[in-house]
Amino acid sequence: MNPRMTVRDLIAEGPDALKLWTRSEREAKVCEWLERVGLNSQHGSRYPHEFSGGQRQRIGIARALAVDPRLVICDEPISALDVSVQAQIINLLRELRRERGLTYLFIAHDLNMVRVLSDRMAVMYLGRIVETGPAEVLYQHPIHPYSKALIAANPIPDPEVEKSRTRQLIQGEVGSPVNPKPGCLFAPRCSLVHERCHRVTPPLRQTQGGERWVACHAVQDSPE
Repeated sequence: MNPRMTVRDLIAEGPDALKLWTRSEREAKVCEWLERVGLNSQHGSRYPHEFSGGQRQRIGIARALAVDPRLVICDEPISALDVSVQAQIINLLRELRRERGLTYLFIAHDLNMVRVLSDRMAVMYLGRIVETGPAEVLYQHPIHPYSKALIAANPIPDPEVEKSRTRQLIQGEVGSPVNPKPGCLFAPRCSLVHERCHRVTPPLRQTQGGERWVACHAVQDSPE
């Protein structure tokens, strides 16, 4: 956010550029969006530094939706927020999606949050999709070794369970996405690696009756 612009001008920047609002309705529209994302309509005259991280994220949501999009790309929208604030932002996004019929492309490292908001989930490694499928199914029953490691890294909100469970640590070094080696990009760090993995790039193959897609030589297609 431009620190020299008021919240009013930040929210109206897109609609002004696209000529979506007339001058007479601009103020009312800004106030409407501020209130819709849980802020006070009087906040329009303030500057970004006067708000908390969660409040700034709400302003960012208002800015994005003010241009009336059908698709919203959310790139790490909750990574810098406290857990309680993360839940508030996720709930707000879910409400707005239901009200306005939106589609989200939600990008995040926290797969637990991704599954709460998403219908489908895709796990990527070095810019390539290694597994995709229904969000809840993928989270509960991951197939690809990298998906399993990512989900296992999420803490369980029970001290006794968390203390006793075994960690799945990924060994090895991350490869270069700019100059990738032949074969599977995850091969140098994979516990299921075999000789073929270093030579042949695994295609994204349909499995489990078409519900899931996985790029792994170790995963065999289930019968149709």
